[in-house]
Amino acid sequence: MRPVKRFAVNAALLVAAVFISLGVAEIALRFTTFNKQLEIFELKGYLGDDNESLYDIVKNYPPATFNFYEKPYTVWSNELGCYDAPYKGEPDYTLIVGDSFTWGFTPYEDLFPRLIEKYTKARVLKCGVMGYGTAQELLKIKKVTRAIEKSSGTKPALIITAYFIGNDMVDDLHFYNKTEKNKSTEKIQSPLLRHIRKPNTTFYKHFALYRLYEFITDNNKLYRVIKLWLGIHGEYELPFLSPKDVPMLTKAWQINLDNVRQMQSEADALGAKFVIVLIPTREQVYKFLRPYDLNWDYPNEVLTGFFKANGIQYLDLTPILQKYADQTPRSVLDSQRDLYWRHDRHLNLRGHRLMAVSIVKYLIDSGSLNIENPTGVEKNLALELNNWK
Repeated sequence: MRPVKRFAVNAALLVAAVFISLGVAEIALRFTTFNKQLEIFELKGYLGDDNESLYDIVKNYPPATFNFYEKPYTVWSNELGCYDAPYKGEPDYTLIVGDSFTWGFTPYEDLFPRLIEKYTKARVLKCGVMGYGTAQELLKIKKVTRAIEKSSGTKPALIITAYFIGNDMVDDLHFYNKTEKNKSTEKIQSPLLRHIRKPNTTFYKHFALYRLYEFITDNNKLYRVIKLWLGIHGEYELPFLSPKDVPMLTKAWQINLDNVRQMQSEADALGAKFVIVLIPTREQVYKFLRPYDLNWDYPNEVLTGFFKANGIQYLDLTPILQKYADQTPRSVLDSQRDLYWRHDRHLNLRGHRLMAVSIVKYLIDSGSLNIENPTGVEKNLALELNNWK
């Protein structure tokens, strides 16, 4: 056999062997938790197009199983496009907006907005939407409050924005670049967002091998150190970088903080109090999970400095979650014992409960929410915290 022909045959056999090996690995992985992650994409029709927010939860979505691989549960939506019970015209309601940390990845009865409702016995509208940043959350506030005022004439007594430190600023960047009104104005995608490595949604949806790859790259410390050295930043890393290192972050923070300022103005116009709650990343809470040295306090300093300068009420949950978290070094978290899921970045049932207890305590202490028997509620909260560990 001629050398060229022999090389071609061997190359073809090598390529075939690689594809066969990948096929076998893909089939094997489909019997593991990496295949279960595929099912989170299968709530067909739950999100619909929206002219202003780009997308939103559709109204009156019937109950369906959300196959979240950590803990499957039932989801739906009400007439306001919120994962919540129907609104029945209750006066002086509290409206909570946020991203996926507010929306779910925990059963409805265990979500922190629902727990706040149980603790305070006051109506809480639970209107988080996965993937939202502050720009879309501001639009959600306007949409919900105006719909309620039109239908029942009631206004909120309190508006709470649950701000996830890990990516709310980055979500605002993506929204800024996608909205029609900014197409003819300055864009900040080229100098900044080109350095953000985002998972390929199509591959993630269809291939368990790709989901394994994403899991390894998200959790392998050496890989993340090399990636940072090469200047390739994950979305969850950008908030912890200084504008001195990435100059366009100055503009990004301006956009993000201006949205918060507008939220305060919107609450003032409605005659409602406004509180913003900061939700930390798991690396901020569990120091042993930090793959390398970033300024893990930087976004908290930026945000709280802005809140103080503008008279915005806020609660930073970072030190509270750090206090009650088990800081024993280990390679992975425990979904039952810790505050975040083992294979997911979201808070688990314990995390949501600690959030709810901390928020209600703050609302009572700051006078942000009027409830019946606040002294009795505080005693129950204190008892729960004392018995936490």
